Amino acid sequence: MILITTHAVFAEKGVPRHGTGTALGNYFKNQKADYVFMRHALYGEAKSQVEYFHKGKIITSNLGFSGLLLPLRLIQDQLINFFFILKYRKKINLYIGIDPLNAFAGIVAKKLKIIDKVIFYTADYAHRRFANEFVNSFYHMLDRFVARNADQVWNVSSRILKERIQQGLDPKKLYLVPNTPEFSKTKRLPLTKINKHDLVIVSNITNAINYMLLIRAVKNLKEKYSDIRLIIIGSGNYQKFLEKEVARLKLKNTIVFKGSKSHEEVLYILSKCAIGVAIYTRNNPWTEFGDSLKVREYLACGLPVIMNNVAATTDDVKKYKAGIILDEKGGGFAKAVDELFSSQRKYAFYRKNAVKLAKKYDFTKVVDQAFAKIA
Repeated sequence: MILITTHAVFAEKGVPRHGTGTALGNYFKNQKADYVFMRHALYGEAKSQVEYFHKGKIITSNLGFSGLLLPLRLIQDQLINFFFILKYRKKINLYIGIDPLNAFAGIVAKKLKIIDKVIFYTADYAHRRFANEFVNSFYHMLDRFVARNADQVWNVSSRILKERIQQGLDPKKLYLVPNTPEFSKTKRLPLTKINKHDLVIVSNITNAINYMLLIRAVKNLKEKYSDIRLIIIGSGNYQKFLEKEVARLKLKNTIVFKGSKSHEEVLYILSKCAIGVAIYTRNNPWTEFGDSLKVREYLACGLPVIMNNVAATTDDVKKYKAGIILDEKGGGFAKAVDELFSSQRKYAFYRKNAVKLAKKYDFTKVVDQAFAKIA
């Protein structure tokens, strides 16, 4: 049996949003491997959710309390982790902890000889992860402790992988496991069936993305491409402000707010679009080391990407020529869109490379390679 534990953002009605651990759960379902998947609410907005997969059937339950203060919430999360470690102690073959706190429970159980193998999956990282100096130091101390003691350290981005090497960890136990979907199960439409002037962005609608830059660029491009649209998938506290700006600029039919969608609906919408967009701000310190799930999904759906040089995913996009990388502030966004819209040859070139990159990092393929070395 495999135990997976992570922190997740829960949408309305207590439904966890698709995140780093979701692909792992799907992977083990496909392998018909028994697992327990524990999702703790990242912001305390819901109870912890436990998904038990056994003999092809899923049983889901909720544990703990929602709305706790952060210290109490973290203690509760660890107690739930240890509860299930002890409950299945004779059946556990592998423990996968996503983030240092969750991995810590596995490392303690390993030292107590309850668990044989532990994988620490680093889903994000930052030099200055927390503003409080003490908390930030504790985060790094815990991160290095679990990284040194885990059997494997999976790193969601190439920049985190490089950081691990600089920390002196054994390269043989380090693996790059990006936020990639299953390539073979992701739909790609022929060019004749896509909306050739549709841009799309999937993200929480917060100041982590420079939405106003995108909206102004689309307004200018509309003079040349009358059917251009920017489709925004997601929701957040910045949405009402953006909707007012869109109305003021008379772009209601051009900037389309789709709201939050299921993962299947997101991939379907992406497959019909032409270009995937990711223009980040530096408001969140972990973005620099992060692997963009949305960008990986754009690529898997065959969409060339236009993004600024902030998130670690830009390194792969640049290397494989799977899109256009802008400067850190996103300057030249409108020009990049025009470049792809105005040249079928250039668009086809980037689209071909996007598919090539997505295929290389197919999630099943990447995880199979890591598991082959842990047995």
